[in-house]
Amino acid sequence: MAAAASWSLSVAPHGERTVWMYWECVDGMDMPPLVRRCIASAQRHAAVTLVDAATIHRFASPCHGVERVPHAAQRADYYRALLLHAHGGMWLDADTLVLGDLEPFFSALRESSASVAAAYESVRSKAHGSRVTACSVQYLVGRRGAPALRAWVEECERLIQSPGVGSLTWEALGNNAITTALNNTSALESGDLLKLPEHLVYGTGWRDHMRYYTWNEVAEAELRLAERARIVVLYGKFMYALPRERPGSLLARLFEMSGEVSEMARRLQQSR
Repeated sequence: MAAAASWSLSVAPHGERTVWMYWECVDGMDMPPLVRRCIASAQRHAAVTLVDAATIHRFASPCHGVERVPHAAQRADYYRALLLHAHGGMWLDADTLVLGDLEPFFSALRESSASVAAAYESVRSKAHGSRVTACSVQYLVGRRGAPALRAWVEECERLIQSPGVGSLTWEALGNNAITTALNNTSALESGDLLKLPEHLVYGTGWRDHMRYYTWNEVAEAELRLAERARIVVLYGKFMYALPRERPGSLLARLFEMSGEVSEMARRLQQSR
């Protein structure tokens, strides 16, 4: 087992109400406009700490060898485990649109005896009891020092320091590692894992991501569903290269719901 990282680190700027986000520009690529807008939406509604490859060391002590992890998204999976275990708070992927106050996420965990709140799937059997089969890492909330989060860090570091680090599967340090950690610590069976309320999150599903760029009867019905949500799951790798959405599309309306001022409205304000 890899040695656990040191936790005597900087205090999170907003304690366990910190919302952590991460972006790493690779190969000289600028931050996509969609990501900039999503981060801005989070900053309108929450106490966000945006971390990058240069600043991660202010808040966490990554293990030796992390530079050999082949993809930035995989490193981000490891960093979210480190940050949540060291400081607590909420993690949001940078391609998440925030529509409103995130307090319902924090209060769901605070009012429970659990130490991790996430969206997950599970099964139950007589032989093995309740076990997690999949756990989203795009958004989750955790208490500082949670055993399941520590186990997630340790599983990541075991994989990072293994000879096969260069060929890790895409979800090895994210969904796969946290699922292993939750099961190894019996988090579901012991009540240490809380399922986040589904109505707080809206998403079309990655296969239907083009629905965000339309406006029709289906999109209108989807908008009504999204009105109860606090965050919207977007699908960055499918959407980064697409042109900005048209005014009136589902995505444009969702950004308006988040408080984004349209370019036309901004020009009107500047002309007054």
